[in-house]
Amino acid sequence: GMKIRDYPGFSRFTSGATRRDDATRFILEPEILGKANLIYGLFRTAALKQVAADEWDHAGFTSWGGDVVLLFAFITRFPIVTQDRVLLHKSMPVTSDALIEIRDPRTYFVPSKQFRSYVGRHKAVAPDADIAAMAGRLLWQRRWQQAQAQISGLIRRR
Repeated sequence: GMKIRDYPGFSRFTSGATRRDDATRFILEPEILGKANLIYGLFRTAALKQVAADEWDHAGFTSWGGDVVLLFAFITRFPIVTQDRVLLHKSMPVTSDALIEIRDPRTYFVPSKQFRSYVGRHKAVAPDADIAAMAGRLLWQRRWQQAQAQISGLIRRR
């Protein structure tokens, strides 16, 4: 019954004018804010089967972030409608070492050893070269911002 964390609502992922804009918004969203939880939504079966059939191997579910990569593949191909109403609650053991407060989401990102693979998998599932290039560029930009935010946090603590 103890509340650990609230995530922002998902309405921020509702599709806009273009798939490229949707992809950009999704890529720029920090993973720590629960974007992978979109996978718990309702999907049109034919659309999800199509993306899974085409991109399952590229998503890399044996690597970190496979769910995020598959969702990226989906939103770059199909429009989505989301809302902010909470329908599911996550349970964790009381002894959990779960992060309770996220002070700066920019400081949390893909584990360093997985980063190049994560970028490559996003590029592999992109529907075209333009979105693939954008995904790579923005993920590298976020990596740089993460490093800057971590350095800034270390300096503030001293």
